[in-house]
This record gives sequence, C-alpha cells and structure tokens, in this order.
Amino acid sequence: MTYATYLVVVLTSLAGVKDQLEEAINEAQEQFRDKLTRAALDFLSSGVSPSSSFAFEHQLAELTRELARQTLASLLNTLENDDAESLPHDVRYQAGGYRRINRRTRNQRVATLFGTIELRRYPYRYWHRGVAEATIFPLEIQLGLVRGATPALAEAVGRYVAAAGATQNAVLDRLRQQHAVHWGAERLRACDTLTK
Repeated sequence: MTYATYLVVVLTSLAGVKDQLEEAINEAQEQFRDKLTRAALDFLSSGVSPSSSFAFEHQLAELTRELARQTLASLLNTLENDDAESLPHDVRYQAGGYRRINRRTRNQRVATLFGTIELRRYPYRYWHRGVAEATIFPLEIQLGLVRGATPALAEAVGRYVAAAGATQNAVLDRLRQQHAVHWGAERLRACDTLTK
C-alpha cells in the first residue's frame, strides 16, 4: 500500500478519527469558551472606550488564532495513528525505497498561519545502509510542508517578501505579529527560495 493510499483509507474510515477529533475540538472549544467569556466580561466591566475596544478586539484575535492552532495540530496529528503496523512498511520516494521506523518522532517547529505546532509523525529510513540519504517523513511530504512551513504559510511568506519595500526584518516582524511564528533570517530565506 502506498502512503497516499494509506491516507485515503484513514480518511474514508473516519469513525475512529472522527471520535478522536471531536474530543480534541470539544476540549479546545471548552477551554476557549471560558477564556472568551472572561475576556468579554472584562471588556464590559472596564467601561467601553476606544482603548478598551482596541484591546478587546486584539485579545479576541489572539484567542481565535490559538483555537485554530490547536484545532489544526489535533487534526494533523490524527492522520497517522499510534499503531505503526497500520502504516505502509515500505514507501518509495524519488526513485528510492524507505523502510518505516516504528516509533513516532516530533517536529516541534511546524509553522502555520496560526502559529507553531508540534507534529508527531513516523520516519522512514533509506533501505540501503551506508548510503547518506536523509530520513523522510511521508506525512510531511503529503501535507506539502516547505522547510517546516505549511503551504498556506509558505504562500504568505512569498507574498510578504514580494511586497514593495519589504526587508527581511519587516517580513520576520510580520510573521511574529500576524502568525506568532518566530523565525530567523536563514529559515526565511530557505522558505522563500523554495516557494519561487
């Protein structure tokens, strides 16, 4: 079974995934429902003014981004379940064969439109020992990650870099402010190079 076929099987047998995902989303929503209620009550009790309205709107934007970040992380982490045996043992990628390693590893630096998430995925090692081929992560390849950035964030980075008068520092500041993504110039250049 190819890795893409595996994902089709997972997505067509949504019964287990659906329950797991609903539980994660409900938990996140419950946590944010309390935070949203508290923020709204604080806004109303502090007196409505331009400055309190400004602060409240920014607080809502931050809470909404965090809810979206946690929802995305929960969804992506359900695509490969804990049972390694349900995944293909071998995959082919760029004319090479790779064998699954039976323990999930963490990529703690997946940058998204909503901030950085942790992705737990299975690595696959090149079939032939002694060959200097990097380990691959089929889930990351299937998701289209570009230097650890989701396609949506990579596209945004390309737009920000292409904006007239954009400097590296301006783009990095924008990533921090709008997406809660903290990159350095090297990672920005690597991502932008790949999106061209």
